[in-house]
Amino acid sequence: MGIGEIRVRQGDSCLNINGMNGKDNVVSGACDNSNGNTRLILCGDGSIRNTVNNDCFTKNGANLVKAECDHTPTGINPDQKFKKVASKTFVDAGGITQNTFELIHEKSNQCIASSNLMLEKNAGLSACQKLPTQQFFFEDKGKVVDYGHLVNKKSGLCLGLPDLKAGPGTVPCDSPNA
Repeated sequence: MGIGEIRVRQGDSCLNINGMNGKDNVVSGACDNSNGNTRLILCGDGSIRNTVNNDCFTKNGANLVKAECDHTPTGINPDQKFKKVASKTFVDAGGITQNTFELIHEKSNQCIASSNLMLEKNAGLSACQKLPTQQFFFEDKGKVVDYGHLVNKKSGLCLGLPDLKAGPGTVPCDSPNA
């Protein structure tokens, strides 16, 4: 259903698993993914998983925490099951249309809500009201305008990976590493 940073419509934050406090709360935090905590998967079974350890967002009262995914004979644990519902569109500062969605906890019929503009504050569940703090999106980078090789005019070589350990460099354009 989706993979990447789940960005909050209001502010400049992402849903994030905060492992720093030892409680593994789900928070709205910086979208830097430096330790993999903002790269999330919306799965077909209704779970929201972290790509680092494949743990699930789990309802704990009005809060969300990270917990081991719990599969029952009838599917994912109801405390870990969400549905993605299309919400609104908006045009970002770069002129690209973004499509937002709500993440609704199926058992409680409440929406995930970020903690407004306060970074590293717990995200939780509240009555769905189509608020900007309840609208999320996977950032669309816009239409692909071109593709191909980046060729250095002077050398005639292409940007590529001559050695995966050394990083990018130049290679012949017919190389599989170009």
